[in-house]
Amino acid sequence: MNEGKRIFLLRKFDLKNIRERFEEIGVHPAGIRIMSSKFSLFVFYLTGLTSPECNILKQEALACGAEAAVPMRAVECKSRKCNVLLSGTGKELSLLSKKLKSEPFFLKEIGKEIEKILNEQKRPLFRIAGNRVLKCDDRPLIMGILNITPDSFSDGGKYFSADDAIRHGIELSEKGADIIDVGGESTRPGSTGIDAREEIKRVIPVIKALERRIKTPISIDTTKSEVAKAALDNGASIINDISGLGFDPKIAKIAGKSGCGLILMHIRGRPRDMQKGEIYYKNVITEITDYLEKSIHTALNAGVNFENIAVDPGIGFGKRPEHNIRIIQDLLAFRSLKRPVLIGVSRKSLLGFITGKEIPEREDATTAIHTILTMSGADILRVHNVKATMDAIKVARAL
Repeated sequence: MNEGKRIFLLRKFDLKNIRERFEEIGVHPAGIRIMSSKFSLFVFYLTGLTSPECNILKQEALACGAEAAVPMRAVECKSRKCNVLLSGTGKELSLLSKKLKSEPFFLKEIGKEIEKILNEQKRPLFRIAGNRVLKCDDRPLIMGILNITPDSFSDGGKYFSADDAIRHGIELSEKGADIIDVGGESTRPGSTGIDAREEIKRVIPVIKALERRIKTPISIDTTKSEVAKAALDNGASIINDISGLGFDPKIAKIAGKSGCGLILMHIRGRPRDMQKGEIYYKNVITEITDYLEKSIHTALNAGVNFENIAVDPGIGFGKRPEHNIRIIQDLLAFRSLKRPVLIGVSRKSLLGFITGKEIPEREDATTAIHTILTMSGADILRVHNVKATMDAIKVARAL
């Protein structure tokens, strides 16, 4: 009996969408984790290799299942300097990098550089109190801002009463926030701050109420160890320290003992004076990275687990617009710290500088920058408008 001709569809598609295709055809989650690296193709262009280096690289690449395109003259050892195209999956190139590190000549350095680039592609997880893990593999995490202050730059006074703050926190959670960031002290430029007792009075009733009513992790935005401890004791699971442990190093010990998440930010000076005087950086990316690296070491020495740390380059905290723009342009540079990168630019003065608009009119610009940040590799977005940010992320992922 003739069963007829079998019909099938074969089509090419962008490997960026491979995880979605796995899910679409019903691959087991464990299988997705195993196979993802096998479907991630990398292509490298290497210059200035010698003929022996080209030939060894070609042989080792083929042995690992990868491929290296080398010039004909290199095979004949007639070329002093050669360029090479190297391609392979993440898994193949990871194996190749290990092999190259034991080879002679400059191949050892090439192996190290390939390993570094492959590591930078991996989004690190963020571990918080209770040994919970927040993953930002598919999209950036959304941190919803909950200011319980009368003087914050964007929404000061709007949620100053505990009831209003609790209501808004629940609303942020329902709209999709992955973290609720509760703050009782304004850190806008020129602010002078409040004492720990007043800060605790503002935030603890709200944290206690939210902890009972939502499952979303709660972060305490503070630079004071007393406030941090009180917040953790009442349900918070993350400390968000805008000083990167620069104002109160005791926060590190509290974080280490509790096992909470710890976000370390870069700041120049203090909120009261951070935008005053001449703001100069010889290399803004390098200097911020060095600052954050020191903060990470301080945290580690106090007992904080490496996986419990995230970093924030601090948009607007002691930077001019050109510095903030460079941070966003070179966002992936902070991946060298191997920790999740948080960015907070929602409604900030940078957007006012770019658009010429006042704070109430910066919502559209905020959504636009969140789309760009998602495409640029941000791991956590600190935002006022969760719903609009979720739409921005969807657009960015579709593109």
